[in-house]
Parts: sequence; C-alpha cells; structure tokens
Amino acid sequence: MKVCKLILFLFLISFKSFSQNTAKPWAYWWWQGSAVNKADLRANLQKYAEAGFGGLHIIPIYGVKGEEKNFIHFLSPNWLEMLEFTVKEAKKLHLGIDMTLGTGWPFGGIDIKPEHAAKTFDLVYEADQLPILKPKITKQQVKRAAPGAEGLVLDHFDKASVEHYLSKFDSVFAKNNIGIRAFYNDSYEVYGADWTEHFFEKFKSKRGYELGEHLNIFENKTTFTEEEKQIYSDYQLTISDLLLEEFTQPYAAFAKKYGKLSRNESHGSPGNVLDLYAANSIPETEFFGSKPFDIPLYRQDPEYSEKQFGKPNKMVLKLASSPANIFGKKLVSSETATWLGNHFKVSLSQVKPIIDESFMGGVNHIFYHGANYTPVGASWPGWMFYASTNFNFNSHFWNELPLINKYIENCQDLLQNSTTDNEVLVYFPIQGPLA
Repeated sequence: MKVCKLILFLFLISFKSFSQNTAKPWAYWWWQGSAVNKADLRANLQKYAEAGFGGLHIIPIYGVKGEEKNFIHFLSPNWLEMLEFTVKEAKKLHLGIDMTLGTGWPFGGIDIKPEHAAKTFDLVYEADQLPILKPKITKQQVKRAAPGAEGLVLDHFDKASVEHYLSKFDSVFAKNNIGIRAFYNDSYEVYGADWTEHFFEKFKSKRGYELGEHLNIFENKTTFTEEEKQIYSDYQLTISDLLLEEFTQPYAAFAKKYGKLSRNESHGSPGNVLDLYAANSIPETEFFGSKPFDIPLYRQDPEYSEKQFGKPNKMVLKLASSPANIFGKKLVSSETATWLGNHFKVSLSQVKPIIDESFMGGVNHIFYHGANYTPVGASWPGWMFYASTNFNFNSHFWNELPLINKYIENCQDLLQNSTTDNEVLVYFPIQGPLA
C-alpha cells in the first residue's frame, strides 16, 4: 500500500510538472506583423515541442517586407482566432503560452492619446517671478510595434491612464478568457518620463507639503542645499511610489482577475525595483550581453561591442531572485542570451555559461531570447529578428539544442523544487538625494 501511495504521489508530481512544463526552457516567440497561419503555427509548435521546449511567449512586432498582405492587426478578430488556435494546439503538445500585454515595448499604442501618454515638463521663467512648471508629453513611440498598434508610450505613473490601456484587453478576455498562462511586461524603457497629471496633489498627499513651492530643485545648477537635496529625494520617492501603486500593482491585479500569472521586468525603472519585482507572480530579470569566461575553448564573438551592449552583471539577476525568495515565489524567470553576438556567430558553448550563471543568480525559469515564428517553407534562414540569439528551427545549432534543453530541464526541475539557503539579507534601496 505504501509503495502504491508513493507511486501515485510521484506520478502526480511528475504530471503537474509536465503539464506546466516550467522546468523546460521557454522562448520569446516573435510574431512579425502577426502574419501567421494555422498550418505553420501548428508546424512551429510541433518543432519546438520535439526540441524540448516547455512553452513560448508571443510578442507581436513589426512585419517582414513583402508580407504586408498577410499582416494581421493586433487584437482584431482574426488575430484573436490565431491566438486561441495557438493556445489549443500548444496544449495538445504540453506547451504553455504566454503573451506580452501589448506589442513591441514598452506599453502604449494607437489608443494612447496625449492625456494618457508618458509626460515630462519644462520650467518656464517669466521676468523676475518664480519658475512655472509646464507639463508636456515625451512623444516617445512604442518600440518595434506591430502593424495596427503603433502609437505613444503609456504614462506609467497614472492609474487612470493604465486602466484605459488595459480596458481593450478587458473587452477581449471578458468575452473569451483564452488560456494564456501569463501576461508579460518588458523592461522599463520609458525615456525621459518624470511627470504625470495631478503630480502636485499626489506629492502633497504622500509627502505632506507643496512641491510647487520648491521648483528650484529642478534647476540646472551645480550646488544644492541639504534641504533641496531632501526635497528632490522626496520627488524621486514619489515617482517610485506611483510606479508601484499606479502601474505595477494594477497590472498584476489585472492578470489575477483573469486567472493569469504576471511576469514583470522591473529593472531600469525609476523606483525601488525590489518592491516592483515582488508585486508580480513571476519576477523576470534579463541576462543581456556577452562577457568572457575562463573556460577552455570558450569563444566570445570578436565583433561583440561591449561599449554598445555592455557587460552582464549577476547582481541584476539577484534583484529579481531576492524578492522572489523573500516572498516565497516559486519561479524566477530571465530573458536569457540576449545579444550574445550577431546572428549565426553564437555557439551553445557560449550560451551554457550564461545559463549556468543565471542559475547561480537565482533564476529557475529560462526564457531564450528568442525564436521567430517563420513559415516552414520560407527560404533559409527564414524570418529573423535583429535583437536576439536565434533559437528557432533555422538556427545553426538547432540539431544540438535538445541536448542543452534537457540539461536545463534537469537543473530547473531541481531548482524549482528546492528551497534557498541564504544566511544574510541585504537591503538595497535605490533612492537618494542629489549628489
């Protein structure tokens, strides 16, 4: 009887793990122009399942030249039909499907009017009077947006604007809650945004005094008093609070409303990234760029530009894994192997050390960056996306990829079913006055 119970227990564990497939590596799946069709979707999914992938993350982006007639506008009835078909076919193959809650990055698009858009400000001086703050939009457009979704970037500091943005997804998933596993928000790449409507009122509510009486903290000068430094620190802290309360928490709540997980990349944002990571189901970090490893036969692309792409630091990984450990979150994901080198110049021997260091940094849910949807019959090398190592079935290392996928699965199966053993807690607030 005890043996039977043990067998049943192990079966249930293996079934749960297999049905979710989080131990296997997943991949960003670029839908260029969303020019997809059911036959090739099925064929793509079959190939990834056979190669040992656990799931794919759909990101609609710009289209391929010459395919314009096949573009499908984001969230159109045809697009939603393709999404639902993909989820159902993936389920048959025990693959999970996630999706970016938008196209390209960061959030924004065609329905974002100036009142909902990311904002900054100018200080205007008139005669000998005190400066006046004049808000304006940054005019930043969504990067790599899909056809039919181009437009301004969202104001991440205003809940009303965030709810306006999410309302179009409400209208979709309230009618048909398609079986996406998780929604995703990319790294904070909202450039120059440092203001929002009603900021003065929000600041006074949180800090207890009028910021409008201290606009000299924004002047371009070289020295500041201690009081001015403290006021500027309060301004920064308010921005951090708003990013958490007006964007990150509502985004996570929206996912939960429809029974989805929320993946969120918090790095790069003007806030306490530990709090931002902790607010979501799956904190997601990124291992961006290449670096040398003291490993025999390890090869780094000699054309890799560290000046342009940087050198990855495992501290970025720990900023996601630390709050996950503290709050008992099972999964820590990572956008992995981004910009290791130019296409067809990256080997799996270069990929593996990056993955190993990710594991050492607390990551246990690898997402390759990335894999393109491509028609099976397209001439080699198929459809390509510039900003990633190519992990699709046209890759030069495709035949060997199942070997490293199995290695990742074995490692992540252990990591996802283990507990961390940390003896020291370090609080690392990103906040402070002007230098």
